[in-house]
Amino acid sequence: YYDPEMQAGQKSFCRALFTNTGLPYAFPILFSEALLQKLDSCVSSLKKGFDPILADLKKSCSAAMYKEIEGQLFSAIDKWPMMQLEGMFLCLMNFYSDALLMSCGADETLMLNIDCKEDIITVAKVEGTSLLRGRIEMLESAVSMLHRHVQPLLILENLITQIGGAEA
Repeated sequence: YYDPEMQAGQKSFCRALFTNTGLPYAFPILFSEALLQKLDSCVSSLKKGFDPILADLKKSCSAAMYKEIEGQLFSAIDKWPMMQLEGMFLCLMNFYSDALLMSCGADETLMLNIDCKEDIITVAKVEGTSLLRGRIEMLESAVSMLHRHVQPLLILENLITQIGGAEA
């Protein structure tokens, strides 16, 4: 599922986090909790939105078929928040991959995020290849932890703290 508006929002957030030099200590906790609450709220709204459709479906098919369809639908909806988090992590990974390419002297035409070219070039100069590689590995690990069902709140807090730093 491709939603250009959702992807633009993810990209905007990633860019802000990507270029930030220091976040307040409370930001990772507050942001992570707020984001996960918003995702949970979206899940509830999605489920409620399907109530009328499921009610009509229940009248027109067998109980077994209805149960199967309802189960698959709710399973897909329940997976949606993790898909959004994974998308955000992959978006950040793409930014850092572009910065790593630039820090290694690659041609700008290889960039995925050409619309953020100046920010990427700046970060590539400031952070250097070893830090950029470390951040890419950290994001790969975050995606892996999501797949292993580690608590998303812990993953997010850790990731934002490590990427965004903290103000003294």
